[in-house]
Amino acid sequence: MAQLALGLMAETVQASFRRLEPARYPILHHMTRDEIYGNGGWMAPGGLLLASILAEQLCLRPGHRVLDLGCGHGQSSLFLASRYGVSVVSLDL
Repeated sequence: MAQLALGLMAETVQASFRRLEPARYPILHHMTRDEIYGNGGWMAPGGLLLASILAEQLCLRPGHRVLDLGCGHGQSSLFLASRYGVSVVSLDL
């Protein structure tokens, strides 16, 4: 189990996250739980769901270019490139 800085267990923190309801978010039907919640890893819960919503709002299509500022480990960049066929330039500290 992962131990956080304040002595909280990662599982305790993740258990408090609001679960996303597929009925309210149809895009969830096309995503695995690990994609939605990042499997407790690199992104905040729902990060890829938000990236999907953003991609749909921007009407991303193969060949488009995306600048991902503050990309962290680049999970959303990889997701957008693989799911939508866009070219992504990722930048973080």
